[in-house]
Amino acid sequence: MHTIGEAIKIVQSIVPQTLTNNNGDTSGESIVDTKGYDSAAFVILAGNGTFVDETYSFQVRESDNSDGTSSSAITGAVSAITADNQVKKIQVSGLGTGTRKRYMFVRGSLAGSNESLPCTAFAILA
Repeated sequence: MHTIGEAIKIVQSIVPQTLTNNNGDTSGESIVDTKGYDSAAFVILAGNGTFVDETYSFQVRESDNSDGTSSSAITGAVSAITADNQVKKIQVSGLGTGTRKRYMFVRGSLAGSNESLPCTAFAILA
């Protein structure tokens, strides 16, 4: 029998940062290698943000390339942060079955007039 620490792997996908209208969508996300795992849950942790007309959306993307180039969005693997101090999870199944690409990451997108959202994201692989 494995302990939870032996059964899962946790990998950072977005380094802690504040998304603002100055830096736009996240970029330079950490790429997660899913080889050897069956499923992934991407967890987004948000702090106190600006919520007037602002929107914050997080989408899991996948790629055949270890640097994340030529990535595509995974249909349905999206979540929105709609209030301060939220924690959201995006589940991705089917790893290692040929239906998913090996490399994944979560990308944040924002819109509005005064975006500001401290956040981070990580993947839990099992």
